Amino acid sequence: MSGGSPLRVAVAGCGRIARHVHLPLLRDGGEFTLVAVAEADRSRRPELPGVVTVADAGELTSPAFARRHGLDALFVCLPPGAHAGAAQAALEAGLHVYVEKPLAHDMAAAASMLRAARRRPRRVAAVGFNYRHDPALLRLEGWLRDGRLGEPRLVRTLFSTARREFPPWKRRRSSGGGALLDLGSHHLDLLPLLLGRELRSVAAWPAVDGEDAEDTGDTGDTRAHLTLELAGGLRAECDFLFGAGDVDRWEVHCEAGVAVVDRLRGRARWTPADPRGSRLRRALQGAVTWGEDLAALARLREGRRGWGSPLASYRAAFAAFATAVGGEPAPRLARFEDGWHSLARVEAARESMRRAAAGTPARVAPTPLPPASPGADPGSPHREGA
Repeated sequence: MSGGSPLRVAVAGCGRIARHVHLPLLRDGGEFTLVAVAEADRSRRPELPGVVTVADAGELTSPAFARRHGLDALFVCLPPGAHAGAAQAALEAGLHVYVEKPLAHDMAAAASMLRAARRRPRRVAAVGFNYRHDPALLRLEGWLRDGRLGEPRLVRTLFSTARREFPPWKRRRSSGGGALLDLGSHHLDLLPLLLGRELRSVAAWPAVDGEDAEDTGDTGDTRAHLTLELAGGLRAECDFLFGAGDVDRWEVHCEAGVAVVDRLRGRARWTPADPRGSRLRRALQGAVTWGEDLAALARLREGRRGWGSPLASYRAAFAAFATAVGGEPAPRLARFEDGWHSLARVEAARESMRRAAAGTPARVAPTPLPPASPGADPGSPHREGA
């Protein structure tokens, strides 16, 4: 990339999210030119004019392929168990890399990815936590930052999916499956940033009937209840479930009122604690509900265009990646270090679940970020030669 020309990128993996999000957005022009894709499953390989299609994701990161096609960056949309190999190969080939969340399927793989990124400090190594750019959640963060709600007192989140058939890797912890990693990693990344507080420890419990207990087999957790302890004594209650309906709800109860975000509908509301203001605000908000639902339907029909579209947070996250590659600040872009922190919080929850299943409930602190090796430059990456 030079002189502001689009980034020439490849995509490894063409699963559901890649087909519905990455491929359409990266082909839209603007900051990116989609050059190549890799997909092992022949039935899922897209037919895209002018785009090279290969079966083996490893081919994309071979130095010869990268040079021949002038690649700048790789988007990794493979199952989490394959993230480490693809990301490290891309970095060693001199490419910038954007890995869909979570960073990896376990802490050992995450550590190897972090070392690879630190060996290439001039390459941008990013993680796809697009919720950092979600319009409704950004509105909530603004309310918390400007002080209109006062100090938070209680936080609750719920993230669940409808009953649907999952690919085999999503059903196994060893390959990156389970509700904690697939759903919880988003909330565990964003909550400390949203609230401006460090996450100190996690307590978690498996399903009441024990079917998802962490000490049996390789089945991924389908349900989990977490209590997060943040700096200042603030606690957050979080639930993550597979097969209970599509819901992504955030509540922050504060001194001056309560804020609620329905992320899937793109709604952010806050109601003052004063009962007079509360009644008036509820009436006003109820009056616009139907209009917002109609607007949401229009956005779904519109597809990927605009800040209000369902893909707005992805578009903004990709744009932040391009900005960082260009050597400019992109403070909301999630880096590999952020991916480490989210995964460490998931692993702390899993350890707490194991102890709870054994009858010894406990709060577990996430594993801290490992220090950079002597002589390494862990600073913010920037475009080589910038």
